[in-house]
Amino acid sequence: MPIGAAGGTPQYSGNYIPTLFSSLLLVHLYEVTCLTEICNTDWEGEIKNKGDKVIIRTLPNVTIRDRSKNQKIVIENPDRPSKELSIDYEKYFAFMIDRVDEYQADIDLGNKWAAHAAKLMTIDIEKAIFADIYSDAHSDNIDNTAGTKSANIEMGVSGTPFLVTEANAYKKVVDFGTILSEQKAPKDGRWVTLPEWMTGMINKSDLKSRDIYGDATSVAMNGKVGKISGIDTYEVNTLTSVTDGSYTAWNILFGHEHALTFASQFNETDTLKDIEYRGTVMRGFNDYGYEVILSEVLGNFYARSS
Repeated sequence: MPIGAAGGTPQYSGNYIPTLFSSLLLVHLYEVTCLTEICNTDWEGEIKNKGDKVIIRTLPNVTIRDRSKNQKIVIENPDRPSKELSIDYEKYFAFMIDRVDEYQADIDLGNKWAAHAAKLMTIDIEKAIFADIYSDAHSDNIDNTAGTKSANIEMGVSGTPFLVTEANAYKKVVDFGTILSEQKAPKDGRWVTLPEWMTGMINKSDLKSRDIYGDATSVAMNGKVGKISGIDTYEVNTLTSVTDGSYTAWNILFGHEHALTFASQFNETDTLKDIEYRGTVMRGFNDYGYEVILSEVLGNFYARSS
């Protein structure tokens, strides 16, 4: 008979004791994440603690001029802009495992739970970043006049989110590529994050019999389903939705890996013995920062499904 737990606290005996259940934990259905796939992490190795700052140097704009024979040249002192990546966010987890459960369980509860907590933290960070950066998209990559040259691509506006259907879902992703091309974004490194309902529409469309994703990649933990029109396509659960009148509207992000930089570091993980409750406390602290450093290659599609 298991040792009883104090009122209001969980009783793990009967859930993890090996005489009752298999050693395999029920697989947790984590929401897929793709943050580290769509941004660059070039400066991640330079951070150590919360509050650190990394100065990111960017290339200057240099003027290209015509010249005739015997003409003096114009020497300019181009602006050398820089961006500042501040490591000013921190998230943590902390939990305790009672010593009795720790001893009687036939699996390593601490490591299992810590790994689970780290994945949940990743999801939480991605949701927070996606909820923030869509407003940093370049003005030529949003609204119903998107495109630096075409200026007529509909991306949806507040009050009138774009209605995505099976007939136009694939075509809109092609539009994302057009917008990025007009911004001179490199072909390699382009990405789009799609909610499940939009990839579902693409799969049910008249193009469903074609190899529209460009490869045989299946949905993995990073959500990548392949390529559409040369754009790495990710199916995610972490995009931001809002209520717009009677509709649920989504901020669907697309861009190039140069648009966003991200740096994250578990700067401290430790295990403590809690004498008062006779348990093991496990803690993890994650410092991170992010910055849109090239808004020209970041866009936002404001859309609804019905």
